[in-house]
Amino acid sequence: MPIMLLLTLTLSKFLVALQINMNSVASKVH
Repeated sequence: MPIMLLLTLTLSKFLVALQINMNSVASKVH
């Protein structure tokens, strides 16, 4: 597996998880 593809997949998973965390925190605050 190419290293760039692996980095892109890891980064996209991290961004999705971060977005879900932000959404859950925002829903708790409001």
